[in-house]
Amino acid sequence: MQSHRRRAIAALLTMLAGNAAMADDKIILLYNERIPYMETQANGDVAGLTATPAKLAFTRAGIPFEWKKLPTVTQLQWIQGNQKKACMIGWYKNSDREKIGKFSHAIYEDRQILAVGLATNPKFGDDKSARELVDNRQLVLLVKEGYSYGHVIDELISSKSPRISVTVGENINMLSMLIYKRADYFFVGEDEASELMRRSGHNHKDFKILHFANILHEDPRRLWCTSQVPDATMEKLNAEVDRIWTKR
Repeated sequence: MQSHRRRAIAALLTMLAGNAAMADDKIILLYNERIPYMETQANGDVAGLTATPAKLAFTRAGIPFEWKKLPTVTQLQWIQGNQKKACMIGWYKNSDREKIGKFSHAIYEDRQILAVGLATNPKFGDDKSARELVDNRQLVLLVKEGYSYGHVIDELISSKSPRISVTVGENINMLSMLIYKRADYFFVGEDEASELMRRSGHNHKDFKILHFANILHEDPRRLWCTSQVPDATMEKLNAEVDRIWTKR
């Protein structure tokens, strides 16, 4: 009787230890609602231009994960705090960010970068390039705190020092900030622009989309993970990311 009890307790402890190990190995995928890149589905899953390839890579690599929806600012705090194994989805890589985390290989690349402003704004819409636009001192650029817009636009902002308004709001709220004249324009990927306007509640005709004469492509989007994620896990993940990217 005693030996049966000991074996049962031992089996239970082994099962609990296994469950704890699995929980410890699980990567938390941080996201926020950003259509068409990431959107919560009716069944609780997350899908989109960056969420779907990320999910496929984790699944095919056999790496356990769970979704966690958080505001962008809080996600950045997770990466900087490096307390858990977590990854953010669809971020640009730069040298400063590489100091505080690990990046996957490319999971998605936008078709081109555009600028969005009010259709009624007479100061916006005549500039032929992103350089001319950023250099236009009559205009105020709206940027999201903690964001990179890719190396081309980041370098333009750094070198030209345009007038800037900073927000912690999500991109869909930035359209309202144009309406309220907090700024004159912001940069956005072509894939996102039409969806933003469609779902914002504002009339599409209220806005003007500026396509540049020279098509502006930016860096590909990646997973940005905490340093807690082991290098071996990143290698497995990247192998699957590369397979998915090749099949696009």
